[in-house]
Amino acid sequence: MTNIIISIIILLILLLLGLALPLVFFAATIFMILSSGSDPSFVIPYGYGKINSLTILVVPLFMIAGAFMEQSGIGDKLLTASERLVGSKVKGGIGVACCIACAIFGAISGSANAALTTLSPICYPKLYARGYHKGEACSLLASASILGCLIPPSGMMILYAWVTNTSVLACFLSTLAPGLLLTAIFSIINLFMARKMGVTSLGEDIQVFYPEKKDKMDLSIFWALFMPVFVLGTIYGGIMTPTEAAAASAFYAFVVGFFIYKKLDRQNIVGLLAKSGKQAGVVMLLIFSVTILSRLYIDAGMPKAVFQLLSSITNNKVVMLLFINLFLVFIGMLMDDASGIVLAAPLLAPVIQELGVDMVHFAAIVGVNLGMGAITPPTAPMTYLAGKLGGGTFAEMLVPTLKFILFGWLPVLLFTTYCEDFALFFPRLILGY
Repeated sequence: MTNIIISIIILLILLLLGLALPLVFFAATIFMILSSGSDPSFVIPYGYGKINSLTILVVPLFMIAGAFMEQSGIGDKLLTASERLVGSKVKGGIGVACCIACAIFGAISGSANAALTTLSPICYPKLYARGYHKGEACSLLASASILGCLIPPSGMMILYAWVTNTSVLACFLSTLAPGLLLTAIFSIINLFMARKMGVTSLGEDIQVFYPEKKDKMDLSIFWALFMPVFVLGTIYGGIMTPTEAAAASAFYAFVVGFFIYKKLDRQNIVGLLAKSGKQAGVVMLLIFSVTILSRLYIDAGMPKAVFQLLSSITNNKVVMLLFINLFLVFIGMLMDDASGIVLAAPLLAPVIQELGVDMVHFAAIVGVNLGMGAITPPTAPMTYLAGKLGGGTFAEMLVPTLKFILFGWLPVLLFTTYCEDFALFFPRLILGY
């Protein structure tokens, strides 16, 4: 166990120093190989064998889809549609519209980063024009952008299903109820904050479609709204696998952006593909290194040691789940969702099974925990990114962020953890799980 503790210390130190994540995990992996006497000729092919999978191909495909969506103007159309859905009479309605747009865009791109970077240039000017303070606006988008990692199709849940050998579709649906509930709660918190700030309404009446106002309706919005219907419909209709649907979503975003919205051209397509290729390469290296490290930890008996440690503290299942939640939030504070999933899920899976928790239920627990960790101070990677994009300082964002955590993330996390029926509602309803 000494070498495991030292490797974790190496991880924490290098993460806090800001070293690139693949290099951080490679350093810890090399230490574990040298200190445990593991054979590199085994662990390296093991890591390659794990990433040599059609399932994991969904990661670069969703990255390409997200890049095309970012440039094609689909995000702008989604925000416009969300504004029409909310209407113009509600003070703080633009904040609700941003929450909905983030949830939809993040879901079809499979990435919180893609949702935040794409919608920030669109949402921030509109939020500030209505009277939002920078701290509140940045905190709102930081939390809302993570909704796409919970509402299917979710790249995070594909990775979870991959490392735990669980049904991808069931994992997708396990985070749907928490994602929808969080969307509603964030919208309500936003309305209270908007009233306190004296935010104005959207102004001009932009209602949902009415037949007599057909000439005023931007029908091109249909192509943006149809995308999530298309992606989810093909997956749950059994027409495509999640990997095939990711490829189809990339092709759909290309067609809409190039031929309909005409914001894609030959020049920026080449740049977007190159950018996506670099990002995918980094992520695949990350998954490769984390997969090997997780295997080394498992071979060294870490899951058993974790369970024995928890059992020595308490035999109460409720308390043990609370400790596991704290560990997952801490992981989410330090790592992105991909590395957090690949590292934590296989380590905790034996512990969870010993506790008698369903693995699909645990998928929802992991998803909400890592999402909450991404905005939890002091590290809070998504909070810092939102502040950087929106011009808000961490001091301005601290109090609003704590409001979203205390009144949004934390209640939903506890409800998801201790109410199995809540997490399994949609898997049972749709898949008969």
